[in-house]
Amino acid sequence: MSEFTPGPWFAVEFSNGDVLVEADPAKNRPPPICDGRLFICRMDEDEKRGVDKIANARLIAAAPDLLKALRWYVEHDDVDEGMAGNFWLVDGLNRAKSVIAKAVGSAS
Repeated sequence: MSEFTPGPWFAVEFSNGDVLVEADPAKNRPPPICDGRLFICRMDEDEKRGVDKIANARLIAAAPDLLKALRWYVEHDDVDEGMAGNFWLVDGLNRAKSVIAKAVGSAS
C-alpha cells in the first residue's frame, strides 16, 4: 500500500488569493519543506464552473481525518450475518469499505 503524507492537513488562504493545502512538518520526516511549509497541493480558481477553491481545499485537508474515521468505523462495526436484514447498517459498512479502497488505491 502506498503511504500518503500524514495528517493533520490544513487549508490555508493567503492574502494574495492563493489557497494551499499544507501538512504539519513536525509529523513528516524528512520534511520536504519550502519556506517552512509542507505543501500538499495548490488550488486553482474555476470561476466558469463556480467552483470555490477554499471549499475544495477544506475537503482535501479533511481527507486524512475522514479516512481515519472510516477505518475506525469498519474496525468497530458489530454487523454480523444475523443483521443482514438491517440494510442501512450493512450498506453503510459496505460504503465505508468502498471509500477506503478508493482512497488507498485498491478500488476497482
